[in-house]
Amino acid sequence: MKNPIFSATKGLTISFAEVSGPQNMARRHYHDNYEIFLMIDGERNLFFDNKKYLLEKGSLFVIEPFLSHGTASTENPSYKRYLLNLAPQELSPILSPNEINILFDGVSTCALSLNEEDFHTAMFYLSEIDRHKREHNAFSEKLARMFAVHLMELISRETNSQNAIKLESTTKKNEIPIMHALRYINLNFTENITLDFISEYAHMSKSNFCLVFKKMMGETFIDYLNTLRIAQVHKLLITTNMQLGAIAEQTGFSSVDYMTRMFKKVHGAPPSSVRRES
Repeated sequence: MKNPIFSATKGLTISFAEVSGPQNMARRHYHDNYEIFLMIDGERNLFFDNKKYLLEKGSLFVIEPFLSHGTASTENPSYKRYLLNLAPQELSPILSPNEINILFDGVSTCALSLNEEDFHTAMFYLSEIDRHKREHNAFSEKLARMFAVHLMELISRETNSQNAIKLESTTKKNEIPIMHALRYINLNFTENITLDFISEYAHMSKSNFCLVFKKMMGETFIDYLNTLRIAQVHKLLITTNMQLGAIAEQTGFSSVDYMTRMFKKVHGAPPSSVRRES
């Protein structure tokens, strides 16, 4: 799929990127593991929930599994960043199940601005993870996991600190009606939300709503709504034994057939195959 809304990750992966021109995600996406994004230089817009944030040097974004998000270029498109994807079970060779639970219980979705000391510490941990992952041997893999533990401890401390600097929403005045609609969609995506209803809710005509929504979010209202629903379907398939009919009803799909069609469009396979694999 050219612009997937789901990106599977394998345990512990890290990437460094230095981008000099515009680079936008065509659609929001989600992962099955934790994602940690650290902005090293430059700036980038982050869209999450019903808010838009400006990521700058020292900005740290953490997102839990199965939550959709997206980033887009600003007027100054150049930036550098580290991106880490981590499955909690990846740390099992060096931590007990209880220790893993304690570590990740302190980590939640957040958008923070790190102080200078914590920024350089996070940079060091990520660069060491990157270096050891490139060495491809058992000892280096263990060291990469150890630095990942240190990073998650730092993040846990920051997310629970009263002194943590949380990024403020940078939503512009002309974006407020769409963000207002996004808040409703994000809270009620399991309900029957029609274009007629949501455009009226935003106090916009249907055609204008569709035009502005697509320009801001990079996807149509229906695609956005289905992204939220499919992410929840995926989560329920992996974490519960619910029947497909119950999952369709709980995630806002009108029928199992429609849910299956949308799921196959994203994953290339029916929901039942994902459950067998998990």
